[in-house]
Amino acid sequence: MARIALDFQQTHLRPSDIDAARATQQISEMVEAFWSELERRLRLVYPDEKAPREISLCQRFVDITESQELNSAYRGRDGPTNVLSFVAGVWDDQNSFYLGDLVICSPLICDEAMDQKKRIADHYLHLTLHGILHLVGYDHETKSDALEMESLETKMLGTIGIKNPYEAIG
Repeated sequence: MARIALDFQQTHLRPSDIDAARATQQISEMVEAFWSELERRLRLVYPDEKAPREISLCQRFVDITESQELNSAYRGRDGPTNVLSFVAGVWDDQNSFYLGDLVICSPLICDEAMDQKKRIADHYLHLTLHGILHLVGYDHETKSDALEMESLETKMLGTIGIKNPYEAIG
């Protein structure tokens, strides 16, 4: 089982509802609980790599303007997005595998959480997990892939007491 290390950048843009230490602990709990599934996916993406003892990633908090610029430059899409993932897939050292970078648009996730009547911290954890799953090789380009990814997200979030984020709020 691998440990996860998060490097937070531009923390002055992190929503005040998000405690970095608690978030790191909760993300670690989800990753540890489902490590066998995540490791299997990593082995599909990186078949020649050994199992890491630690996985690491960088998480950068951005504003609407930077999110829009990155989304346009790297995905060819106009407008901001809540989370972007950039795969690295390199070894930091002999034991730590650097998955890549996640970009979280703080104002957008706060607005989405309010619109969906969710706690900001819960929505943030969902989107961080969503990004991590992209970094290990999951996607949602087809309906079956989307269902697989959403199901895994729901199970993983359940381990830390967060309800299914895809249920309609009414």
